[in-house]
Amino acid sequence: MLSYSNESTNIMAPKSTSIRSNILVLVAVISTLSIGALYLVFTQFEQSRRESRQTYLEQNLQKAVIEFEKGVDKYAVLVSGLRSHVLGLGKEPTAEQIQAYVAHHLELIEYGNSIIINYINADHIFIFTVSERDLAPNDLIGVNLNDIRPQETIMRMDLLLQSDGLLSFPPINLYEGFVGFPIDFRLVLDDEVVGYMTPLIDIRNLLDPIIASDINEEFTYRFSFGDEVLFDREQVYNGSKVHHNRKDHTNLHLPKENYLIQAVDCYDLQFNIGIAYRDNTEPNSFLPFIRTILAIILVLLLVSLLLFYFFLQNRSITKELRASNEELSFMNSFLKKFIYASSHDLQQPLVNIDNFQGLLKEKYGDKIDETGHKYFNIISNSIGHMQLILRDLLIYSKIIKGGKQKEKIDLNQVVEDIIETITAAHVEIRCTPLPKTLGNKSEIHRLFQNLISNAVKFNDKEKVRIQISYQDIGPMLEVRVRDNGIGVSDEHISIIFEEFQQVNKYKYEGTGLGLSICKEIVRNHGGTIWVERNELGGADFVFQLRKND
Repeated sequence: MLSYSNESTNIMAPKSTSIRSNILVLVAVISTLSIGALYLVFTQFEQSRRESRQTYLEQNLQKAVIEFEKGVDKYAVLVSGLRSHVLGLGKEPTAEQIQAYVAHHLELIEYGNSIIINYINADHIFIFTVSERDLAPNDLIGVNLNDIRPQETIMRMDLLLQSDGLLSFPPINLYEGFVGFPIDFRLVLDDEVVGYMTPLIDIRNLLDPIIASDINEEFTYRFSFGDEVLFDREQVYNGSKVHHNRKDHTNLHLPKENYLIQAVDCYDLQFNIGIAYRDNTEPNSFLPFIRTILAIILVLLLVSLLLFYFFLQNRSITKELRASNEELSFMNSFLKKFIYASSHDLQQPLVNIDNFQGLLKEKYGDKIDETGHKYFNIISNSIGHMQLILRDLLIYSKIIKGGKQKEKIDLNQVVEDIIETITAAHVEIRCTPLPKTLGNKSEIHRLFQNLISNAVKFNDKEKVRIQISYQDIGPMLEVRVRDNGIGVSDEHISIIFEEFQQVNKYKYEGTGLGLSICKEIVRNHGGTIWVERNELGGADFVFQLRKND
């Protein structure tokens, strides 16, 4: 028995050692896999954090652009009102008249910094200069603009004398000790150009709201115009004399490649606004990663508790959701009806206003002076623009209802009908043979009409060229409308199909609903629409329709 017992012990020892070895190997494998999984998760976390950081920068750049455009628009309203006021006088204004007007309206728009207004005759001689507080804030009366500004400025002033509208100029270092941003207009009396007025607002009025929006002081900004001429709230960095010794310490002057930059067009002048993190070094991600993992674990625990609670409350919640869905469906239907009724019912009072202003003009036209006729023209133009908005809104409301009966449509005939309405000799439209398709004829006609009219409208070439073609893509019919127009910039590609979004709104008239209508029509026909830039410098508007829609 003793010998058997010893033999038994000798046999069991190797098996126990083998099991321990297997367990150690298993633990090593599990540990390796866990470390690898954590590394992959950490890598994804790091990438996601970088993307979030970039997205956050892009969002704040958009906020800066919006603040800048709002400031320019508010300033343009002031200048436009001043222009109307001066033209309404019917004679050359005095310094006192200009100062009184500006002082009153500065209170209304709450500008916190200065404005200078120069009146310069057609020979570029300063007649007077006023601010909101001083009738002679500098010694420029009688000075020739040629003696104090470069030739490029004089050339642009000559262009202003030939332009009937507002024209912006690059910011300049003013003798009054601040950076002025001009939006100018010419003065015409008795059909003769007698000079021009140059209102210059302190650039701080435009840049301070941008800086103030950075509550946590995370960013530094870069402002430039033209051939990368930089400026900030205290000076323009173009080599011209600066009439003070202040510095804008919020501007770090980082290398250009550090900034995310977007272009902004303002009254025939392009500005570039850039944004960068003040501390551009990448923060350590390990501790945030650990905190995130712990937060996820905590969230999972809370979610588990919430799921348990929701399970207990399931019946009552389901009932509430059903009621909410019914209410949402009702509100959606009501909203569509409201848009239709509003746009339709507003037409009649607008027509009445138009008719009565026409009757007033016809009956009392011989008793009204030239200024009165200008006011009537402004009213008439405003009524016309409002009628266009209501017309497009009514069309849009009808299209988003959907559910219209469809029929067989010859797309060639649709395009031919539109071409017959275009009488301009400088427009050339070429169209490859198009197929027939199933759809709503009036909507498809409007789709082609909007795209073709846009190709003509947004085109500054002597010869407008439009090419229409198509190709089969499985169950879809893809139509391409190509033009050689002004094209679409990167910042507008993602928004031009949104409601009331207008590209180059200072230059081209419109309601901002044309492409939104196109998008809804294509959606009603089971397709999508997008825009691409082409080698002609213009744009390709491409849409797909279901063949058997």
